[in-house]
Amino acid sequence: MNKIDLFVPGRLCLFGEHSDWAGEYRTTDDSVRTGRCIVAGTDQGIYGTAEPASTGFHISQILPDGSQSSMNSYSSEPELLRELAESAVFDSYAAGTAAIILKKHPNLGLRLRIHRRTLPMKKGLSSSAAVCVLIARAFNNAIANGEISAPIVLGRDHHDVSGTDSPYRETANIRDGSMFTADMAVQNVIGDSFRGATWVSLHNGGGVGWGEVINGGFGLLLDGSPEAAERASGMLCWDVSNGLARRSWARNPGAIYAIKKAMEAEPDMMITIPSIADESLLEGLFE
Repeated sequence: MNKIDLFVPGRLCLFGEHSDWAGEYRTTDDSVRTGRCIVAGTDQGIYGTAEPASTGFHISQILPDGSQSSMNSYSSEPELLRELAESAVFDSYAAGTAAIILKKHPNLGLRLRIHRRTLPMKKGLSSSAAVCVLIARAFNNAIANGEISAPIVLGRDHHDVSGTDSPYRETANIRDGSMFTADMAVQNVIGDSFRGATWVSLHNGGGVGWGEVINGGFGLLLDGSPEAAERASGMLCWDVSNGLARRSWARNPGAIYAIKKAMEAEPDMMITIPSIADESLLEGLFE
């Protein structure tokens, strides 16, 4: 392979199951049922070049401040890349993808340089919150402009980030032992109701079955008014940031990283960051 130029567009999952559950997870777990989703691409994205390397995975990216990172080099061993993917470093997402590819195609080396990015960064509380608000406001504007002839409702039985307490799936990454409580879904419902949801629901079941999950759902009426746009921003941002905060308090490294970035993007957000105790100090108390 010679050096090639690449453009990857942004992606929005508009309706249905998340595309990861609809597709990728089924390649490793046959028990995951086939999902369906409607995905749209955008004209914004990332630009880069790729070329072969004798060994290893090498990547340089555009950082959040707009600067170009140095070329970072990592092992091409899938397990080592997967460990990197579970950390909170900036290259973690790229490492996770590389781990999947190199597991299927070992002994490959790749040098990737992302030199331009037109996807917005730090424009919302997180990518998930920003996309939720973007879609809601787009629909609201379409109603206001007459492109959609009547009000519509955005809703779901649960939002995976903070509306689902499911210890064997969505909250399996809360590893401090509290994943078996249902506090997050309750907080999600209460927070949504105060921030503009038209209706909320708290219920059992969904996806993993009765008795295995508590869900908080919502409905949000969009009528084209500025007030509806404001309610969408407040409620949907809470719907995501509540889940980030919950996982951060459980000392999830990725969530701590994400919530710090969220507070940088939104100065009015104030989330308590956990203090990580030195494990050796704790162990010494019980010797």
